[in-house]
Amino acid sequence: MARETTGPNYRLFMGVGISDVAVGVGLAVAGLAGLLGENGSVIALVGGVVAVFGVAMVVWARNKLSQASGSGGDRN
Repeated sequence: MARETTGPNYRLFMGVGISDVAVGVGLAVAGLAGLLGENGSVIALVGGVVAVFGVAMVVWARNKLSQASGSGGDRN
C-alpha cells in the first residue's frame, strides 16, 4: 500500500519565520551599533530584510493554519 501523503507543516514554517525575525533584528541592531565593523549599515539593511521576510512567513503560515482549521468536514 502506498503511504498517505501529508501536507506541509505550517507550524514549522511559523517557527522558522519567528527565528528569522529574531536573527534579522539581532543583525540590524548589531549593525547599527557598530559591532560588526565598518559595513554595519549594509549588515543592518540585510538584517531588516531578513526580519521582514520572517514576518511575512509567520503571517502566511498563520493564514494557512487558520484555513486548515476552518474546513471541518461536510457542511450539509
